[in-house]
Amino acid sequence: MSDPRTALLHQLNLATEWLNDLTLESSWTAPQGEKWTIEQEFAHLLRSTYGIVQLYSEPARANWRTTDRPSRTYDEVVAQYKAALPLLPAGANPVPPGDPKLLTQQRAAWQQTVAAVAATLAGVSDEELTTNTVWKHPLIGPVTGLEMLLFSDYHTTHHLASMQKKQETVA
Repeated sequence: MSDPRTALLHQLNLATEWLNDLTLESSWTAPQGEKWTIEQEFAHLLRSTYGIVQLYSEPARANWRTTDRPSRTYDEVVAQYKAALPLLPAGANPVPPGDPKLLTQQRAAWQQTVAAVAATLAGVSDEELTTNTVWKHPLIGPVTGLEMLLFSDYHTTHHLASMQKKQETVA
């Protein structure tokens, strides 16, 4: 298995490359029926990615708890998430309210967030990742530091593919 930090940062960098696509502007807020626009979906990804900085920062470490089990693998985390996803009640992921953010604003926020994720993860040891529960995910329960990185890798991959597909259908 590749280093989970490296794998996640690779996915974040792929999202950065996509975000810098000059043709994205024309589809950024294009209606998607009942689904989130690209801008809304990206805002979700940005918020969740910044969550990594919040979960792994020094102040947040006071909330970490020693885990009593080994970390699940990438495949196990993804399988459990996919199994739990259909159990969400209807309307659990409504279209977020508020005015859309400009693509230029979101590019800047993304650059800052990716840099903060890289800096924050550099200060977390492999042992800390595997011996601590850092958060209780609403669908898959308590996650170790390693599992959070694995989930974030999957989550970024999933949303990037979704946004790319939306962009293709608008173009």
